[in-house]
Amino acid sequence: MEKIICCLLLCAVLLVNNLVESRRVSSSRRVSSRYGDASLATCSSDEECIIHNECDEVNQMTKKGRFTYEEEAYLRTKLCKFYRRVHHFCCKKQKVSIRLPQAPDCGLYFSDRIYSTSEDTYIDQYPWTAMIMYSKPGNRIESHCGGSLITERHVLTAAHCYSKVPKNWKLLHVRLGEWDRRSNPDCMEFINEVVCNDPYVDVPVKKVIEHPNYKKYSLNQHNDIALLELEYNVKFTTYVRPICLPIDPRIGQMNFTSHSVEVSGFQLNEKYANSSLTKKVYYLNVVDHDRCRQDIYTGSKAMVSNSQICAGIEEEKEFCNPDSGGSLMKEGIYPTSKFPHYQLIGIQSYGPERCATQYNPGVYTLVSQYMDWIVENIN
Repeated sequence: MEKIICCLLLCAVLLVNNLVESRRVSSSRRVSSRYGDASLATCSSDEECIIHNECDEVNQMTKKGRFTYEEEAYLRTKLCKFYRRVHHFCCKKQKVSIRLPQAPDCGLYFSDRIYSTSEDTYIDQYPWTAMIMYSKPGNRIESHCGGSLITERHVLTAAHCYSKVPKNWKLLHVRLGEWDRRSNPDCMEFINEVVCNDPYVDVPVKKVIEHPNYKKYSLNQHNDIALLELEYNVKFTTYVRPICLPIDPRIGQMNFTSHSVEVSGFQLNEKYANSSLTKKVYYLNVVDHDRCRQDIYTGSKAMVSNSQICAGIEEEKEFCNPDSGGSLMKEGIYPTSKFPHYQLIGIQSYGPERCATQYNPGVYTLVSQYMDWIVENIN
């Protein structure tokens, strides 16, 4: 008798388990809710399954207090989860807005040591300097252009750094936090201490956004500007930080003629291999725009536009050119902040092969003229 009772109890347990499992499987396919028996939807690649009160589209319908027949039928097709009496719907992925940082969150470096020659930089100076890395024949990975980190997700550079490099080069990633190309991490010796930075960071490039009006075969090189969207957000540190952009329109109206400006980088150029092993800085003066346009570049048949700015060094050196696509910047107090900080004034476009002087200056894309385009394309 005991054996019979045990068998009956075991059968009852198995039956209950089968019913629970059957109900669980069934509920994974269909849900019962205020929308009736509805099959769970599979969200498309541009949608996500989120709780109803986080979906703007659903909220717009619920504000009215009741649904029409068509709205209720539509919501049935979007119902993707019903858990603990909470509805989830397939909703368009919300676009995350990326803002341009403003001082003191950009344009600063925090060194408390004095270390400077006419060309050498301190180990954490110009932390927005980016190296654009290419894959070349023979499995070589090298950099021949630079750029400037402007957000946690974007680097600003010249359009020619993407469209005018040889066809067998492939843009791979952006290197941030580099100072000495011979070591990783880098260290700098002082009298009483040795200071080392963090290892550099290589961030893959997800997308290249060239200005739509850039023409790579034009002598003028107007609109020579591009955004590199990175695969993921970079973490800001002492050695990786963004430079400020001229967000305030008043900065775009400033006349920088004869002002001292700075360029930094590794002398990277997509055509020539004379690059520096360590990050350098050069101090230039902005050349009068009319003189640059009429007296200097007229003979070369290149037309310098109002969206370009010219700058060169006082005395010619053996080699002093900045990175192609690198930053022309100026430190000062601007309308957007009470803190002295660096603003990105220009992007290196073209100029003399070895050293741009005031009599034969380099030409830079004037960043303030492209702020609307930049803001539109970072979001």
